[in-house]
Amino acid sequence: MKQIILRKHIWVTGRVQGVGFRAFTQYVASSLEITGWVRNMNYDQVEIMAEGEEQPMLQFIQAVKNGPTNSVVQKMTVDDETPSREWLTFNIRS
Repeated sequence: MKQIILRKHIWVTGRVQGVGFRAFTQYVASSLEITGWVRNMNYDQVEIMAEGEEQPMLQFIQAVKNGPTNSVVQKMTVDDETPSREWLTFNIRS
């Protein structure tokens, strides 16, 4: 059975900087074989680009929504994009 690959552009707002949010996101993505990247934006916002199979992607989105200990996700926007398979791993960008 062919796996469906999804690409998600995610914006997370809240207490998401200085709490290990990017490292947490990278860890979860890597464990679920999700590729892409995460980076800090404004003082209270993180941007994520992620690609992966449908079921792991749903798990990834839920984990990001919950965040690591000490984070507080106030708002999360998830937009669908066309998969490009341009990444081999999941990285933290500066």
